[in-house]
Amino acid sequence: MNDLITMSIQGGRYLEAEKQIGDVILSSPTADAYFMLGTVKSNLSLDRSRSYLEVQFCFDRYLELSDDKSQSEKNMMAFCVGLYSQLADLESELNELKKKEARNIIWGAVVTFVSSKIIDNSKQSFGVISGIVGASFGVGMALDGLSNIGDINAIITHVVRLKVEMIEYLQKSIDYEKGLLESEILTLGDRFGSITAIDTSIATGEIESVLGANYVSPTQAIVIINLGESFRIKGVKFRPWTVKGLLGHKPFELPKEEKVLFGLKSNTKPNLMEYLFTNKGVYHFNKLKLMTYDSLSFKITLAGAGHIGHNQFVSLLGKVSDQEDKVKSLNNFISKMK
Repeated sequence: MNDLITMSIQGGRYLEAEKQIGDVILSSPTADAYFMLGTVKSNLSLDRSRSYLEVQFCFDRYLELSDDKSQSEKNMMAFCVGLYSQLADLESELNELKKKEARNIIWGAVVTFVSSKIIDNSKQSFGVISGIVGASFGVGMALDGLSNIGDINAIITHVVRLKVEMIEYLQKSIDYEKGLLESEILTLGDRFGSITAIDTSIATGEIESVLGANYVSPTQAIVIINLGESFRIKGVKFRPWTVKGLLGHKPFELPKEEKVLFGLKSNTKPNLMEYLFTNKGVYHFNKLKLMTYDSLSFKITLAGAGHIGHNQFVSLLGKVSDQEDKVKSLNNFISKMK
């Protein structure tokens, strides 16, 4: 990578670097060029117009073109650890601003952080990492695009989704260094306080098709739980998927051995998920106690036509269409999980 690109990245001029690397790839599509482009796009990902799919494409090409797949996986994970830590810090800051009901927030150009510390920690975990990893960090993630995302809730949702998508991508992509994936990546949630466990080995395509708009993807389910949004329904205010502690409410956390499969909602409110399905069982938003698949079935409830739930008295808050088909699909899925 030439010095002009390195200076652009380390100066936080990521749009400039993105164009420069794009020009290099057009003439010489090397593994290192795709890695750097993926990291630059990661640093620019705090914007509504950006998708993590862009980053995934670059990292996929990096792995395809690399001669040393093991080292390449280490480089990707080392960078993602640094990025994850920045997203976690930003999420924490946003939650503090949300508590204070802050408005008219003026963001700086970047979130600055000590890249040398990240690199030192990465060396301790991953051993020798390539020089391109150090060059890729720049001065932090660009915050210019945050105002394009929306209010604080929308920004928090975006940040949490990025964290989850990053972990989900690495789980699918890391092949040679699965031990490091387990020890360094899948423990990030423990270190930074966020659920990241998704199980993509269990097929949910059929039930997703039947549930339609009532289906909540695993990534979005995690976002909703971490968002901790409060709601008012029929004059009663409540905060689903939170546990009340000495210092206030905190997001519900799954036990380590459980992984998210999908969620179920009635669209009463956009960010109100009423059931969470995991590899061990099901949780209801109001009673955060695991209901195992052996003891569970869904039915049309006594609440009236259009209401379904896990017993006659507890149902989705809103009506759903084609309730008989949805109950049948849910129970078929439950029977497979027993």
